[in-house]
Amino acid sequence: MVTLDAPKDRIDYIDIFCGKYTGEKPAVHDQVDAFITRHRYVSLLAFTDGAVNEFGRGSSAVVMLPLELGTPEIEAKQVHAALISSLEAEIAALDLAMEQAIMYFEGNAVKSSDAPIRHWPIIVRPIIGA
Repeated sequence: MVTLDAPKDRIDYIDIFCGKYTGEKPAVHDQVDAFITRHRYVSLLAFTDGAVNEFGRGSSAVVMLPLELGTPEIEAKQVHAALISSLEAEIAALDLAMEQAIMYFEGNAVKSSDAPIRHWPIIVRPIIGA
C-alpha cells in the first residue's frame, strides 16, 4: 500500500468530537489567529461577508481592524432593499470595506495633517463559508 502525504500548506477539514479538536494539525481558527497576529497594526485588515436569504433579500457587513493599538474595531453593515444574488451581496461587502477604509484614512489624515503621508497596505479578506 502506498501513502502520499498531503501538501503542508493545505487546510484540511477538522473533525471535532465533544467540542475538542481531535487531530494534531493546527485548527483553522488558529491559522486565522496567526494571520491576524502577523498583519495587525501593519496593514488595515477588513473582513467582509455578504448574505442573501431564500427570497433574495440580502445584507453586507465588514469588520475592520484599525492600525492603532487600543482602537476598537470598526463595524459597518448595510441592508439591500433590492433583490440581489449572493455574489452581488459579497461584492457589495467588498465595496463597503473599501468605503470604510477610505473614511478611516481620511479621518486619520485630518488628525495628523502635519505628519508625512504614509502609504499603508490594505488587506481585504472575504469570509468564505460563513
